[in-house]
Amino acid sequence: MVDYPNPIRSGTDAVRSLGDGYTINVSWFQALHSGLSNKIAYNIYYSTVKNDVFTEGPKYVSFDGYLSANLIGLTPGQEYFVAVRPIEYNPSFYDINQLGRLNKSLGCC
Repeated sequence: MVDYPNPIRSGTDAVRSLGDGYTINVSWFQALHSGLSNKIAYNIYYSTVKNDVFTEGPKYVSFDGYLSANLIGLTPGQEYFVAVRPIEYNPSFYDINQLGRLNKSLGCC
């Protein structure tokens, strides 16, 4: 089960426009894993429909220790709803590469 050192500071921290109309920066609080062999990754969700943020499923996953990312190539003037949720996984049983990985071409910070 995912844990936070400070429960008040959990999940998505901030979502910011970078002012170019195409890029949103999202940051989140660090989560801790409960098992010695487990790891933490972060599912990044976004949608143009508020109620669909989670039902559409995660768009990206960050598992390299990053706590922020730039979502690039968005439509200027379009409203986006963004959220981040941590997941705990055991790499022996689950291949985290099944989701699109954040990397420098996506704008990972």
